[in-house]
Amino acid sequence: MCGGDAEDLEDVNRVYLLPEPQQLDDVERWCFSCRSQYPHEPAAPA
Repeated sequence: MCGGDAEDLEDVNRVYLLPEPQQLDDVERWCFSCRSQYPHEPAAPA
């Protein structure tokens, strides 16, 4: 999570790829740049 205050922030769940894919339950707010570079899944609507 970059911590930026861009207007294009979206709720996502971070995904770690090693040693096996693992999606975290914590919801983070990521900007477009972070979403385009790091593995994640869109967070389920609350």
